[in-house]
Amino acid sequence: MELLLLMAAATLLIMLLSFIVLTREEREINREYSQDGVRSLGHPVAGD
Repeated sequence: MELLLLMAAATLLIMLLSFIVLTREEREINREYSQDGVRSLGHPVAGD
């Protein structure tokens, strides 16, 4: 039982960390686009 709880906690921690890293990378990409003056309204963005 303790092992199951430990595995569940580790899984949640990994998911949380990956979510934080992905959102930070997405913000950096958005910042790069806004610095370049690219306002892609209705245009497909690479990676979608």
